[in-house]
Amino acid sequence: MLVADDSPVFLEAAVAVVEATPGFEVAATCRSEARAVELAGELRPDLALLDESMSGPDAAVAVAAVSPETYVILVSADPRPFDGTSPLVNKGELSPGKLTQLWGQRPTRGDGRAPTGQT
Repeated sequence: MLVADDSPVFLEAAVAVVEATPGFEVAATCRSEARAVELAGELRPDLALLDESMSGPDAAVAVAAVSPETYVILVSADPRPFDGTSPLVNKGELSPGKLTQLWGQRPTRGDGRAPTGQT
């Protein structure tokens, strides 16, 4: 999994949540959208947890452009309605259970099977 957030405090907290979630592991972290897109293209992670305030849904679109198989979850400190294609989670609600729930809700591939792996 790729975790990107411009706040070092939340980045550390998000990594702790991922590490506490069975079946998940952090492959890389970063603190900017540009680096997140670069890492997504290099690592092609199954899952990316991105800070929505870095650039909003544009970050999810940019990651999808370089790694279409990556499922993106956006996190935000500003709880509000969101119409993007990626789920948006309040940072205060991020937990192992929430991460597992969102992973289970990811779209399936064209052949009807879910993507494999959770890294």
